[in-house]
Amino acid sequence: MPKSSKRQLTPQQQIRQLEKKLADEKLKTEFMQDVIYHLDKECGTDFQKKYSEHVSKIGKPKDD
Repeated sequence: MPKSSKRQLTPQQQIRQLEKKLADEKLKTEFMQDVIYHLDKECGTDFQKKYSEHVSKIGKPKDD
């Protein structure tokens, strides 16, 4: 459904909607961190280090 056909949300509704999305993303992140932690502990992997390196590179510009 195109945005133009939706009714406009009030600022309070937009804030609530964004807060819910943020809470959902935080929950997803926490879940991923827990999964990675348990993989590292139980399987002897080193995903936490690789994941941390990957996340830290996301905001950096790529070298051309």
